[in-house]
Amino acid sequence: MYSGVTVAFLVHSTIHFAGMTITYKQFVGLNFLVTALILGGCSGDNHVKVLYSTEPGNSQQVVPAQWHDVQEGLTYANILVDVDGGSRKELFVVKVNPRLFEFMIVENKDRANAKTLQEIQKEEGAVLAFNGAFFDTNFKPMGLLQDSGKRVHKVLQSDLMNGIFHVNCQSAYPNVAELMSLKDYTDVPTSKSCDFWLQNGPILIDNAGGVRIGKDTGKAAGRTALGIDKDGNVVLIVVYQTLINSDNSLSLYQFAHMLAEKEPFVGMGLYSVLNLDGGPSTGVAVGGEYLPEINPVENVVITLPRKQKI
Repeated sequence: MYSGVTVAFLVHSTIHFAGMTITYKQFVGLNFLVTALILGGCSGDNHVKVLYSTEPGNSQQVVPAQWHDVQEGLTYANILVDVDGGSRKELFVVKVNPRLFEFMIVENKDRANAKTLQEIQKEEGAVLAFNGAFFDTNFKPMGLLQDSGKRVHKVLQSDLMNGIFHVNCQSAYPNVAELMSLKDYTDVPTSKSCDFWLQNGPILIDNAGGVRIGKDTGKAAGRTALGIDKDGNVVLIVVYQTLINSDNSLSLYQFAHMLAEKEPFVGMGLYSVLNLDGGPSTGVAVGGEYLPEINPVENVVITLPRKQKI
């Protein structure tokens, strides 16, 4: 997330690249083009295959989702969904069993030296890495981030960031993952918690499966969200844009209704969905797949196999 002032500064900055002096705007455009061509040209890779499809105008013609196992308890699929009878959106979806995997926060301390999601995934030995919560123009996190007895940032009272995603680390809890409203959160001292906490928003779908976005602003963008399915899996949903697929974007209203009303999400029993940072921050690295973020990301969520299953 960047303010207009930050963007203006970056756009008017120059970068030395391959023996040329170009503006930051030109560099981002070049990077975006190269990324798009790479993703668009890898027709043999799983992330560009149509693994699930609802045909426009006929929601009954369905090709079942093909989930690709990375490890036991962690799988992904590329999904095409007919949103409105004529507009299909491509989504990258990852399911994680929180009884087998723990969630942790990795910070990029400054924008200039920020590591990519893929670099962090490899350095941490993580199975999955994805962009996390909002950060401000000073490249600092904005809401509650906590894991393994370490508090990265305290809770922020904000109407926009109205949800907290929580993953337990103890087997005594019946539900390992949950989403709570900000108003229901009670501060837990870091010394007494090894749990994972992430604050962001808005809440897209509540604990009862109801859509919480009441108005369509029409502002479409790439999206990232975390939810829970009927089997208790944590589900990462990514709407990823490239230059050659620039209309692969959704408003929050469209996103929430699609997840609540369209297959395969209805069949998955998806609920408790929280919006994460999106737009140019959107990215995911899982197994050998990498959908690269366009802008550096301050906080990255990773998953690692638990030392002991819970």
